[in-house]
Amino acid sequence: MSYIDPDKNTECTAYLFVAAFPYSRYTYVEAAASMNQSDRLYCNAHMLEFFGGSPVKIICDSLKTGVITHPKHGESVLNDAYLSFAEHYQTQSCRQKSENLSRKQAQKVLQVRWRERSLAC
Repeated sequence: MSYIDPDKNTECTAYLFVAAFPYSRYTYVEAAASMNQSDRLYCNAHMLEFFGGSPVKIICDSLKTGVITHPKHGESVLNDAYLSFAEHYQTQSCRQKSENLSRKQAQKVLQVRWRERSLAC
């Protein structure tokens, strides 16, 4: 699906940025023109404004734009833009792992996903 950009009069694809708290399912959704780093950070900032604060940790799914290395064991190494963002909002940002979180930990974590589905406007 696509939308028409009124400035360029061209057809564009919209990507959905979806964030949710795991237990309450309190959700934030925003459409973006791409999944690049600037759009992703822009959506993250809007998400935190919407929720009215920062969680202890933001777990990101499909964080290809912000990761420098993906070690098999241990934490992923994020680029400077994501580290600065996390420091500014006093939170931690990391890519999703397969490990299970305890219920108490999960209540403090925000899960963020990009949906590569188009949005019809």
